[in-house]
Amino acid sequence: MSTIREVLTRAIRMTRAIALVDTPSAAEMDAALEDTQSLFLTFPIRKLKPVLIAADYTAKENERITYTSGSWTVTYPTTIDDDGTDRTPYNGALVEVSGTSGSTRKIYIAELKTWMTLTGLALTSENPFGPTHDMNVAAMMAARIAGTVFQREAPGDVMALAGQARTTIRNDFLQPYTPNFDRALIGSAHLDMEA
Repeated sequence: MSTIREVLTRAIRMTRAIALVDTPSAAEMDAALEDTQSLFLTFPIRKLKPVLIAADYTAKENERITYTSGSWTVTYPTTIDDDGTDRTPYNGALVEVSGTSGSTRKIYIAELKTWMTLTGLALTSENPFGPTHDMNVAAMMAARIAGTVFQREAPGDVMALAGQARTTIRNDFLQPYTPNFDRALIGSAHLDMEA
């Protein structure tokens, strides 16, 4: 699996700001890492269910867990009870924990069967979206840093790759949605739509 440094080196070369044989400077890597951290924290965007805890807790999928005092242990689930049937977490499920010691966001990557950390990334960190998405992340980062880091327009082929990459990752991390609503909130004219 690629490190963030390897993915960003590929991304920087894709911008064509440096030659294929050159190594990006430390300043270029730091600037690209800052944008990368921002990307991982905003993508994929999904609504997280708020949970306030005051004791140790085992997380469920797509939760924002908060504690305001104490130091509690949050366990990331390896199985989810789905109406009496155990299953692995969905690919791309998120869990965010905010407490007295800071905030951490993790994503479940099915091909690795583990939760990957999206916060506090370093150049030596592994690509949190997993090895399948190394090139996808590189393409999205190239499109993103071409202007912000190198003050140049991203090449057209890179923009096309970045668009495909975004779609691929979104589809791969798509979460099932089960509508949950109160029948009392629906007008009587709409009840005949239910079969």
